Amino acid sequence: MIDNSLAKLLDNIEPKILNIEENRVELKSLKSVLRTMEELIEDAKDSYREILNFYDQDFIKRAIMINNSNYDKIIQKYDSSKYLLKTDDSKLKELPQYQEALTFMDDLYRYLYGLYESIKLDFQDKKEKMELQELLNKYYLILKKDKIFIRDVDEFLVFIELNNLNIEDRINIYKLVIDSNLKQYLKTSEIKFDNIIGINDIEKLISNNKELLNQNYEETEEVNLKFDEYLKLVSRIDENTINNRKIYLFHQINENYESKQYVEIIDYYKEFIKINNMQEEFSKQKIKPRRLLFVYQDNKSLVRKFLDVSNEKYKNCILKNLLDIENDDIVTIPKRKYDDVYLYIKDEYVVKTVYSYLDNGNVLIFGVLNKDENLNDFVEKYDSLFRKALNNVETIDIIDDERDLLLKNKKIEDLMLNIDLDTLDIKKEDKYAR
Repeated sequence: MIDNSLAKLLDNIEPKILNIEENRVELKSLKSVLRTMEELIEDAKDSYREILNFYDQDFIKRAIMINNSNYDKIIQKYDSSKYLLKTDDSKLKELPQYQEALTFMDDLYRYLYGLYESIKLDFQDKKEKMELQELLNKYYLILKKDKIFIRDVDEFLVFIELNNLNIEDRINIYKLVIDSNLKQYLKTSEIKFDNIIGINDIEKLISNNKELLNQNYEETEEVNLKFDEYLKLVSRIDENTINNRKIYLFHQINENYESKQYVEIIDYYKEFIKINNMQEEFSKQKIKPRRLLFVYQDNKSLVRKFLDVSNEKYKNCILKNLLDIENDDIVTIPKRKYDDVYLYIKDEYVVKTVYSYLDNGNVLIFGVLNKDENLNDFVEKYDSLFRKALNNVETIDIIDDERDLLLKNKKIEDLMLNIDLDTLDIKKEDKYAR
């Protein structure tokens, strides 16, 4: 029977994909390590000095630890070699220790290059296995659905080959897929409105939000305001008003779907998704307690780097910003989206703090906008550094005492006493594109 053939195939696949999430995380982490190793090896191929000046010195030390049981001694040797080789003292250069340091750096480069080659091979092997597992997982999920639809026939045939099915089971599954595909085509489910939204997308949205059908919306002035228009008119959001608009949108989507007015749904659909994403963002803002994470450069947060060179009157402003971010209860509208996260600006003062709400109460502090500095310019300046932090946020290098180093025993009332009126940002209009 056809159903038995499909059930046997699914039972065969299931144990092969159980650890897919774990493998995805491992591969993502390994890819990040490989990318950093590639940068290090590329920089260092011309001169050992590029190793000494590499932006992530902790990474080099962690690399030393991988294959060396005596890594403590090697790291100590690296630190002493760095001191000698960075010196401009001609007398020190005459010491035998200086020549030893040069030899050590040659050996270190060969070790790092060998480690890079090993990681590259390991990544390629895991990537190939991951691709096979992803293919199995993709069609496992598709074939479990009540309504099966196969878009890529060639890829599906490769998938069938991987599972070594007998002739009878293959034929049964081919029959099932052909019949199911035909039904889906007859529903025109492949038609895309606005080039991105199909009937399946609309059906999924309705199915995932059925509870909103049982909720009524109020006929207020705001309910007819589009979300972007509403945000332009308010300085502080009202979540009830936004949710009321969301319920209204859902009712419009459902009514048009039932009457098969698909084109009329598109604008409602897009705005519903936008509000839904923003509500998820609001939920992140409400998680307490919060934990401040920082973007680092050369083992120092960008915030601390700013404070080290900042005018004294601005320092308390930044410290108060951090305490406010850590403790305030105000639901805030983000300024713009960047690499799948929303950026916020604490903008009470002429120096402003840039941050983002992550999951589980974590807040990533990107750094500080100096007086008259533009957010977009700031992001562009540190783009690679920020992307690296976001790509590795699960394993971000957290200096455990960084928060306390900046804020321990600091109180808002004490900071306020020393904040000059000149530090206030009197202009409250939005200078940055949302």
